[in-house]
Amino acid sequence: MFSRLPKRTQEVLWRRFGLKNNKPETLEAIGRDFGITRERVRQIEENGLASITKSFPESYKDFVRLPEVHLESFGGVREERKFLEELVFALKDRHPASHARARFLLLLSDKLTYWPETLSYNAFWSLGKESGRRALKFLEGLVKEVKKQRNPFSGGEVETLVAKVAKETAYKTAPRGTLVSYVHISKELAVNPFGQFGFTGWASIIPKGVRDRAYLILKYSKQPVHFQELAKRINEQARTTAQFHPAWQKPVEVQTVHNELIKDENFVLVGRGMYALKEWGYEAGTVRDLIHKILATSRKPLEKEELMEAIKKQRFVQESTILINLQNRKFFERMPDGRYRVRGHRHVAEEA
Repeated sequence: MFSRLPKRTQEVLWRRFGLKNNKPETLEAIGRDFGITRERVRQIEENGLASITKSFPESYKDFVRLPEVHLESFGGVREERKFLEELVFALKDRHPASHARARFLLLLSDKLTYWPETLSYNAFWSLGKESGRRALKFLEGLVKEVKKQRNPFSGGEVETLVAKVAKETAYKTAPRGTLVSYVHISKELAVNPFGQFGFTGWASIIPKGVRDRAYLILKYSKQPVHFQELAKRINEQARTTAQFHPAWQKPVEVQTVHNELIKDENFVLVGRGMYALKEWGYEAGTVRDLIHKILATSRKPLEKEELMEAIKKQRFVQESTILINLQNRKFFERMPDGRYRVRGHRHVAEEA
């Protein structure tokens, strides 16, 4: 394709599309090196592409059939990054600028349509403009439906949701897998490392910081975790989430995690360094606070064993810690029969 072009035109195209190093250059940068204006570089680029498209070699026609067939298998639409990765893999192209080279060849085709990145969706390719428009209409409907729910979806729920939106956007017969693949195009929809699907504005899908990540790991652990272990799990996750949003990939310091847990009332300290979620029914406060609340709300004084059992549902502490707190006569008193109550407090059963 390039052999019939003037040397300067070749150089402009190599640099503009990053065909040597996968790093496309600006019109200004190229013009500065050649001592010409930005507009002149643009004209050279335009003329070079026009010259190429006037007479395609037979090998190009063979090449372009591959991406066309590949797009057909995905319902005519594919997010650019994945499309290029799959195409380069199929071509077994190991050149450092393989993605840039494939993209350049795709741009020359009159059957493939390139949709540039916007605030709402990633760059993608389609077989003709109509396929792209239909995909965007489907995604618009899907985003609206997801936002209505306000909570992330699991795998089975996603299939049901996709089927519902498909019926409303002229995709009644499209395979579900094809429609789910369209999700990669949208910047407003994503999947988190726990397999949950939802709106990117939700902290459960794209965490805003360490606190959100700690909360989600605790939530899916379904049991209290020491803050050091929590930091370890966050960092392990960061090393294995390259395909997820960058917010999941940032390593954290142990002390940072601890500080975030201390500051947020949604996390409850339930033992030495052990944290649980308030939504699980754990209550904030010291062991003495809990003893006081349990005794104060009981209809009658409690046996030591009853009190121990109630505290252990809330805290991971030694029995000796509970007993030491019980011996604080300023707050608690041991009755003649061995039961305990809050000092000076009369229970309903006693009053009766």
